Amino acid sequence: MLFVLLVGVTYSGAQKVCDAVGIGYVPLTQMTNEPWNGVLGGLYPNGSNNRPYDHDLLLLKHALTVQACKPDGSLDIRNGQIVVLGIGSSNAKSAFSSLERISTTDTLCNRSVQFLNVAQDGLGLQNVASANSGYWSEVENAVAAQGFATSQVQIAWVMIDDTENTDTVFPRAAQELADQLYDLCKTIKVKFPSVKFIHLSSRPYSGYIDPTETSLGMGHITPRDYIHGWAVKFLIERQINGSAGYAFTGAHSEIPALVWSSYLWSDGTTANSDGLSWECTDFESDGFSLATSGSEKAGRSLHFQFSQDQLSMGWYTRPVPMSVSANHESLLQVHAVVSDGAIHIASTDGDVAIMNLQGKVMWSTSSSENDIDVPTSSWPSGVYVVRSGSESELVTVR
Repeated sequence: MLFVLLVGVTYSGAQKVCDAVGIGYVPLTQMTNEPWNGVLGGLYPNGSNNRPYDHDLLLLKHALTVQACKPDGSLDIRNGQIVVLGIGSSNAKSAFSSLERISTTDTLCNRSVQFLNVAQDGLGLQNVASANSGYWSEVENAVAAQGFATSQVQIAWVMIDDTENTDTVFPRAAQELADQLYDLCKTIKVKFPSVKFIHLSSRPYSGYIDPTETSLGMGHITPRDYIHGWAVKFLIERQINGSAGYAFTGAHSEIPALVWSSYLWSDGTTANSDGLSWECTDFESDGFSLATSGSEKAGRSLHFQFSQDQLSMGWYTRPVPMSVSANHESLLQVHAVVSDGAIHIASTDGDVAIMNLQGKVMWSTSSSENDIDVPTSSWPSGVYVVRSGSESELVTVR
């Protein structure tokens, strides 16, 4: 695993405000039945925290194209590489570095995956959205310096905001920020055409910044941190809804596939639905930059998402040994997708069982030639094993 520091602007500011333990806003993941200014929450359309079933099937098929490869782009499972770029400012840099450390010590992680941290202190979305930005020359130089080819850069993780934008009028501010993020996604596609997926995270809580004393860009100030999560939601929903310019497959694709990575916002010390909360001690003296504990929280959350999401676990975790004659479709195993409060299983010619990680059978059926929908609303959140004959697949129920 590799780690690169690009020199950027550092900030020094006033002391953080440790009594700012929350701003009274509700995390997106807990707004499945609750609108804000008339807009329903949830990470995905219709107040859901799960990707729509049909869209998820397209993404799963697209995920098969992420493969360890040689510099010329040809498949090489043994010695090839999958390069993951980390893009953002100081918090993205430290969170991505933490993800790399955790992945390095996780024996289940795929050793073909190489992390390239091209986040910079002081970087703003307004500095990098355009393909003409000098930032991209630095990124391209960093890729070459580490011996990687452009064709091997297949994944990008992004957590970045416009550090100069102070607009907090919702939904306008979130929609305009989504427009800027879209420009960045187009630029990533131009600079690295082999990038298949962009995983986007929301910003952590920034309420501990003292807005009267800080030397940080005013775009850092809360509630911009909260609005950032909405911008990511709007951006991803546009692709799901088939908006013009958002195609990720075919000869005329304009941007990579867009998916949520970790939702990192919580209302200060009040934990979100994933159990994540932000203490004052998780930040440095400026109230914004992640301290060691904060970096670890973000890194663990990213690692969990990459290792458990069906779209990334196939390349992020160790590949399952398979026959050289096996085709790409066999990598999907049982074709199980979690969406809208149910596990959807494509028709199979074998008995099907779903178990928790303690081996308890939660549901089973005999052979079925029809697609199966298994309601999971009453099940505890966690990882489950879907098994049909000798094949199995891990799914995550939220």
